[in-house]
Amino acid sequence: MKEIQDAEKIVKSIGIPSQPTVILSIQSEMSKPNPNMSLIGKLVTEDVGLSANVIRIASSPFVGMGKVTSIDRALNLLGLKNFFNLVFASALQESLNVKGVPKKIFEVFWSHSLQIAKATQLVAKRVDKKNMDEAYMTGLFHDCGVPLLIRKFPDYINIVDFTIGTTSAAINIEESLYKTNHGIVGYLLAKTWKLFPSVCEAVLWHHISDVSSISNKEARVLTACLQLSENLILDETIKFYKSSLKDYEFDTMTSIKYLTKVSYKKLAEELSLDKDDINDLKEDLSPIIGK
Repeated sequence: MKEIQDAEKIVKSIGIPSQPTVILSIQSEMSKPNPNMSLIGKLVTEDVGLSANVIRIASSPFVGMGKVTSIDRALNLLGLKNFFNLVFASALQESLNVKGVPKKIFEVFWSHSLQIAKATQLVAKRVDKKNMDEAYMTGLFHDCGVPLLIRKFPDYINIVDFTIGTTSAAINIEESLYKTNHGIVGYLLAKTWKLFPSVCEAVLWHHISDVSSISNKEARVLTACLQLSENLILDETIKFYKSSLKDYEFDTMTSIKYLTKVSYKKLAEELSLDKDDINDLKEDLSPIIGK
């Protein structure tokens, strides 16, 4: 695919961050029949910056556990898999920080990514519980190409609000200006961090207008879960961005026109969900909406 080859050249010039050693160490321990929880907690605690970020995220409204004061507490409350997801999210944030960009902008960006990760996981829970962890990673990584593009093209920050769009128009804008898009760049980062191929492909195609055209079934389902979650909380996403970025010179009202709600019908059919399922999902998502 020529677009990916072109993006690889851009990413190479940026320097794509490798997966942190602490993540590899935790994954190695988790692969054992009886993972040592104390060791996993210790691995995170030894990285002061990472552990502080994990505690901060664990205490956020998106997680819903109230104030968490220690790594051990987070691990005990969340359980191993959910804890690892938070560690992974924290490591990703640290790896993709961009100097010179207002802190508030990235706080909003990561809050949105975490919200979508949780929402996509909840949709997947109703569709196929086996894919819940992959769904979380799909939501977490879906826009991770954005910080890398800001590193390469400083003026990209001027269109960063368009990346929240749910249609292919956002991709078209990027490609017209930079000859690549955040979906492709995110796909390359996801591959580097050794995510499941289906997750990588879902990140690649997350702005596709017709998910049925994705040949890989697992990637198709993950993409549909992501798109459905984005659309179910779309109104709150608009409010969140408008209120959070009101002090910055973004034409937020213009970008909102790219937040077009796709037909629930197509996505619901792909995921074998009926109207009652959609209504139930809205209730499931209500605890994380607007937080």
